[in-house]
Amino acid sequence: MRAREFYETVLLLLKDMAAGADVSEYFRPEAKYDLEHSAEVVAEDVFECLIISLQNRQAMPNVVKYGRYRARYKKILCGFDAALIFEKYQNAPDGVFEGEKGIPELSASLRAWGRYVVSAADFMRGFGSGREGAKNIKRAFDAFQSVPSDLGREALPLLLANKIKGLGFALACDFLKEIGYDYPKPDVHIRAVFEAYRARRMSDGEVFDDLMRTAKEAGVSAYELDKAVWLVCSGHFYLRGGKKYKGRKDELIEKVRAKGVRAADFR
Repeated sequence: MRAREFYETVLLLLKDMAAGADVSEYFRPEAKYDLEHSAEVVAEDVFECLIISLQNRQAMPNVVKYGRYRARYKKILCGFDAALIFEKYQNAPDGVFEGEKGIPELSASLRAWGRYVVSAADFMRGFGSGREGAKNIKRAFDAFQSVPSDLGREALPLLLANKIKGLGFALACDFLKEIGYDYPKPDVHIRAVFEAYRARRMSDGEVFDDLMRTAKEAGVSAYELDKAVWLVCSGHFYLRGGKKYKGRKDELIEKVRAKGVRAADFR
């Protein structure tokens, strides 16, 4: 199975799940956060996108319930102004949500997310606020994209993972792709499918590299390939009412295996 054939296999499953509905809207980041393509984005939007990625780990989204309590979190977190958050909570990162009402009951996961938010604020505050802050972030992140080969691109999520507590490589990729950079996120669904290619365990870096190569060979963005595979595996059509279907990850993996996969196909 060559890269283009793989992509078309994913797309056919996706369209079947969507019952013929247009799925193209899933193949681009939300405009509000799309730093790469919109001059309207402000630093506070970028920071919000970062802390959403910070809670996209294991069962934490079910605890934080960000979408439901967003307005309250925004008020507690100083309108998502990184400098103000750090100033307010730097000496008590465990107590960000202590005693706060109108949000889920305080738990170890919510405390951890608070620590991660403060760490993110410490890193992001140096860029400034508003549109000028967003421009500073873009200039800094763009510098990694211009390095010859993919070394610079891969170095950026590694840097972010090192600087921000709780982020890690996969969640750093998640953040970058949702602010408009062409990154995949090597999450559990993506990993399962790409490990079927190799018939072996793979590191996050290996999954990242394989998806990047496959997307390039298939003639699509890494974001689109990542999102298409994720939607097939998860069945979570989160736009327009957030319909949830039974994921078809096992079926996709069987189709990949049935075609016969050679390592050379994805290099």
